[in-house]
Amino acid sequence: MSLPTTPPSASVDAFLDRATALWAAPGLAAAPDELDALHLLHLYLTDGLLEALEWANQGVGSDEAACMWLAALRWYRRTTGAFPSGAPQPLDRWIDELVAEVPAERTIPAPEEIESALAGVEMGSTSRPNASGTASTAALVCATVPGLLPHTPEVTARHLGTDAAALVVRRELFEAAGATAATVRRLVWARDTETVLSELQAEHRDVPGLGPALAAVAAAGGPEGAAERLAASAGDAGTLGLALALVGAAHGTAALPNGWGARPASALAVETARRWRTLVLPA
Repeated sequence: MSLPTTPPSASVDAFLDRATALWAAPGLAAAPDELDALHLLHLYLTDGLLEALEWANQGVGSDEAACMWLAALRWYRRTTGAFPSGAPQPLDRWIDELVAEVPAERTIPAPEEIESALAGVEMGSTSRPNASGTASTAALVCATVPGLLPHTPEVTARHLGTDAAALVVRRELFEAAGATAATVRRLVWARDTETVLSELQAEHRDVPGLGPALAAVAAAGGPEGAAERLAASAGDAGTLGLALALVGAAHGTAALPNGWGARPASALAVETARRWRTLVLPA
């Protein structure tokens, strides 16, 4: 991976505000003192991409999809207590240390089919789809992070978004995963958010998971308090995490409720943003 440089538009601070909100907002699906395991998977995959960037910063090539898979295996150990039998056992990183500060009993379990998708010894990929992959659109939140890479062509964002989702989803959701990464890419750089959101809704109305998530973001209004209104709605649980991530990408931390920084997941989001800025947006 070639290290991207400063984005062509929008200030670095504005970008990081939206990125931080994308990483933090899905945590609103949990109670204020809890972690949501699916949200954690989203953050662990971000750390996997960060690890690939760290290798690139040292002039060492790496496989982004493999780095994300190893991060997902560390997530699996956190949620189940052990690595999958026969699978690699990667070493802890900073995120493991922060997550360990929250008792496991205060973590909302992930959907069983997502855990099962990571229980094997082989990495799911676009060329070798995961035989145990899930059809749940809830997993599409995993595809959002590559959309935050500046100076990356849309085709690359789509490719990496599909790679991230392919770890846990079936082949039929690959196209939706690529569209999700591209959607984030457009939202975080949007100057006229409402116009871009309207265009994205029209383009992706029939895309599984993504279409309903975009509709939920638009219905929440914004930006002030949009994420809290969305989290409190009686929407589809299968798209809530993705919708919350997208509302963060669209509106930034202004969409988050007062006190969001006190939530356990917020420390992870803020530290992720700090590391992302250091590696992806060098001064």
